[in-house]
Amino acid sequence: MLNQQDRHAQVQPALQNRRSFLFATAAAAGLTLRPASADPQDPAALTLKAASALLRRKAVSSVELTQACLHRIDRYNSALNAFITITGEQALKSARDMVVSCAEGSSAELCMAFPLR
Repeated sequence: MLNQQDRHAQVQPALQNRRSFLFATAAAAGLTLRPASADPQDPAALTLKAASALLRRKAVSSVELTQACLHRIDRYNSALNAFITITGEQALKSARDMVVSCAEGSSAELCMAFPLR
């Protein structure tokens, strides 16, 4: 018979982060979780690393990336209630300012930035 510490050690590797916890909980309930965006071309579905690469290659602008993220927030936040305050106009202004700064020759680091607030 396993003691509580042994049982915890068996469960712990599967629950190392929030995502794995949610998938494990959903699986136990008989549910299947899928990504919020089925479109692999959706900029909001990218990792920060992948989005940075697209920004670096100028395949996407910070405005497009911000708009995609705001669209996703609008689409899912009513169900998830993940945001208390959404400052969409402020985020878009920051993104537009970045585009202008990059066009004027700002540093490469700024041109690959995300307007996070």
